[in-house]
Amino acid sequence: LYEHAQRIPFYDFNTIKTNPFFLENKERIMAADRLLIMHPVWWYSAPGILKCWMDLISNYAWQYQEPYAKPLHKITKALVVNTAAMPNLFRWFFTRNSATETVKRMFRFMGIKQSFFYEIGRTEKLTAEQEKKHLKKIIKKSDWLIS
Repeated sequence: LYEHAQRIPFYDFNTIKTNPFFLENKERIMAADRLLIMHPVWWYSAPGILKCWMDLISNYAWQYQEPYAKPLHKITKALVVNTAAMPNLFRWFFTRNSATETVKRMFRFMGIKQSFFYEIGRTEKLTAEQEKKHLKKIIKKSDWLIS
């Protein structure tokens, strides 16, 4: 998303339905049956650019029906990997891991029933061996995602 930030129609509702970025993402989401999201934890939550992207998707991927949404997409599984400079224990006990909770609630609302969240803390202090262990675990969960 960061590579395409200049193309994202941040709440420009006058041109959103003809915006190329919006149309490309609409096509991708509506054709997808799996979703992989990787993001940093930014100020104790999901980055604003990710939240905006999910809000843009809400214009076509589901239809609101209280209390949640009726999915119009075919996504059945999602894998989310997030990273933070702070230790996981700090996020779990003090900030209540709000980045994961934000995305979990969006998935629940969107009707994505199966999701797995993998969190990596203290990224600035990871050794090469720790990075390899995390990558192995992410690859294993990616196998679950595509199965």
